Amino acid sequence: MGNTPKIIIRDATSDFVKFTLSNTCLSVANAVRRVAIAEVPTVAIDLVEIVENSSVLCDEFIAHRLGLVPLVSDSASDYMLPSEYVGEDEAKINVHLNLAVKCSSDHTLDVTTNHLICADAKFLPVNFHPIDSDSNKQEPPGVLIVKLRKNQELVVKCIARKGIGKDHAKWSPVATAVYKCEPELYLNEELTNKLTDREKLELVNSCPIPILRLNQHTKSLEIERNDSYAYDDECIKKAEEFGKGKIVEIKAKEDTFNFFLEGTGVLRPGRIVLHTFKILLSKLDSIKVGLELIERES
Repeated sequence: MGNTPKIIIRDATSDFVKFTLSNTCLSVANAVRRVAIAEVPTVAIDLVEIVENSSVLCDEFIAHRLGLVPLVSDSASDYMLPSEYVGEDEAKINVHLNLAVKCSSDHTLDVTTNHLICADAKFLPVNFHPIDSDSNKQEPPGVLIVKLRKNQELVVKCIARKGIGKDHAKWSPVATAVYKCEPELYLNEELTNKLTDREKLELVNSCPIPILRLNQHTKSLEIERNDSYAYDDECIKKAEEFGKGKIVEIKAKEDTFNFFLEGTGVLRPGRIVLHTFKILLSKLDSIKVGLELIERES
């Protein structure tokens, strides 16, 4: 009987999540990463109609910028992929957004995502703050789309649709999705005891990210955190300079992987992880059903 994979959440914020996937192999870890990048569905602007554009940027440039605007996609599951829908009710696949801005002053006007008007408030741009001309309150700036000078105008109609990163990067919910094998550090106590206090301190400071510490009471070297090691080999190189043998030994656990996943803001990182494993399990179920069907027919 094979090992059962385990997941431990090590840290989670509104921007990123760190988790450890253990009791599994490299191919499964890579599948988790690829699904998170390319198969978790989100909503992004897909079609742009330029009604008026007297800015210095061409229509295609502005359409490309609008396509990369991150839209909050917590309700993406309420919509269908255009390739899956065969009906005629566009409300099930299309989300309409409009933008109409004209500069009437001598000062340059920054047109941002805060100027977008969305028909469905569930798919507003990330960190959206509506423009209130009657308020003197300074709102946080949105994502810059274009700059307008006096009498220049931009009017566009947009349609956002559900999609996945496999079709275009604008639908990918992650900015960073990486993993590394969990390192295991071993200190040879017999050899570390032969080091001077200065050499021990040099060994501790040689690591860009602290993985060793010097116990001030016992004056002995101790391991701070295994998972902090970035496979830079700096502490190993420093130990070799002392010429006293293999002081530090580092091995990679081939069945344990430390993940770091940073979101773009369209989905909370924790939800991205949940969606990732649901999609992966769904794929495995489909394979299982297919194999069982083949066995019955043979």
